[in-house]
Amino acid sequence: MNIIEIIEQKYENLTRKQKQIADYMRNHAADMCFMTLKELSERVEVSEMTVLKLCGLLDFGSYNEIKQAFRNLQGTRPLEGDRPSKAYLTEGLPEDMTDIFGQVCREEMEGVMDFLRGFNSDEYRKAARMICRAKGVLLLGSGVSVQMAGYLRSRLVQCGVACLCFDARREEEVQAALHMINEDLLVMPMSFPEYPQLVNRIVRYAKEKGAALLGVTDSTRAELAAMCDMCLYCPCYNHLYSDSQTTAVLAADLLSMAVRLEQDNTGAGAQAAIAINRVFEEI
Repeated sequence: MNIIEIIEQKYENLTRKQKQIADYMRNHAADMCFMTLKELSERVEVSEMTVLKLCGLLDFGSYNEIKQAFRNLQGTRPLEGDRPSKAYLTEGLPEDMTDIFGQVCREEMEGVMDFLRGFNSDEYRKAARMICRAKGVLLLGSGVSVQMAGYLRSRLVQCGVACLCFDARREEEVQAALHMINEDLLVMPMSFPEYPQLVNRIVRYAKEKGAALLGVTDSTRAELAAMCDMCLYCPCYNHLYSDSQTTAVLAADLLSMAVRLEQDNTGAGAQAAIAINRVFEEI
């Protein structure tokens, strides 16, 4: 079911203001692919919270997921394995390069704010407990997420967590990972557009072996999300990259802080608690 069909299915149960937003979305489907939360709220003359509430009523976890649904509807997302075309990257952007860079920066900031608005410290503490309970952690990525997995590994190693990082595109690494997976291991797959099927296949295998699964992805609608015991979500889209890792880096830092807190309630753990509080005190 596409985004327009979802809106039509739930339309009658929406409030007047929610219907106003829904009508704008349906009538400006192409614009919705790239419109920020702030821009939509201003154009429809409603609060950002009203828009976010509608996202939840439409069964989307965030405003960025709504935008992705409209991009899917318009066919603007490149096929898996394809490099985005120049037309795809610049569609809807102004010709002036300064304005393009400004819009990309605004999109990144919107993604970060969307991440922070939806941040749930209890979820990160729960994820940290999964990491601390496991005898070892296997971080799995493909493409840009391999670098993200490596970054998270460096943070977890600082916390004394035994973990390894594998690239799903390298057959020898995949074979080594498959031999290691068992019920004592926590597997942490990372999957961002274009959601590599290699990662999904390894996740299915790990699930069959009884391993705990803690995913990191950008959307509740990613195939990975349905297979994992728990997922952490990081918005990742802008006009230049469909898999920007800005919020993923932030998530990795916050998760490692939560791990440190779980391990030790004093000393370094207390410093991590202060750091987390500082991140959110302005939100």
